[in-house]
Amino acid sequence: MTHEHMAHMASMDAFSFAAIFIMGLMTSAHCIGMCGPIVLAYSSAKLKDAAKPAQIFAHLFYSLGRVTSYAIIGFALGLLGQKIAVNPTGKAVLNIILAIFLILIAVSILFKLGFVAKLESGVFAKSAFYRKTFAALFKSQNPASFYGIGFLNGFLPCGMVYAAAGMSLAAGNAAISALAMAIFGIATAPSLFAMGFFSSALVNYREIFHKAAAIIVLVFAAVMIVRAAGVAL
Repeated sequence: MTHEHMAHMASMDAFSFAAIFIMGLMTSAHCIGMCGPIVLAYSSAKLKDAAKPAQIFAHLFYSLGRVTSYAIIGFALGLLGQKIAVNPTGKAVLNIILAIFLILIAVSILFKLGFVAKLESGVFAKSAFYRKTFAALFKSQNPASFYGIGFLNGFLPCGMVYAAAGMSLAAGNAAISALAMAIFGIATAPSLFAMGFFSSALVNYREIFHKAAAIIVLVFAAVMIVRAAGVAL
């Protein structure tokens, strides 16, 4: 095993960060369809008569909440990755397993299979506590409530978030995984920020961008397998 092989497996590199950022951008149209109704709901309920600066603050706070929750997911998965991938061989095995998971997500999106739909039927978002907290935040007049809405929104089940999480888990490092998920969240934020002010035409191209993101996931999975095989050899 060469030093170069170990470096590839040690953490995410420029290619990995670029891939997760571009995937986030491509996922934007999908986010409009999934999270857009939440943005429209709090905009009409809480920002109807608000001044533009107040609206900007609210949408930024909402986006920051989503990015925070994604970073927490990345951090937790990075800790898990550190425990599992205690040596290069263990990390190679982890990467192959993650690559298979990413391929299943990508293929399910491209060919409209049921795998992603099953992943997105999570029980957390259906819990009474989650719903009550969401409702309370919508009624709250506290500016920080927008952050809370975004924070909870980040934990809603979403196939592309799971794909990004799998990509970040491959880093095997809590800080790097958190950064990767934060980058993904930042890449998805502009479209939702814009939607808070006006309807976006991106929603008309949701399926095209969604499939483009799936192709990026496939490419990333293939690179993971090649790198893992190189370490194994």
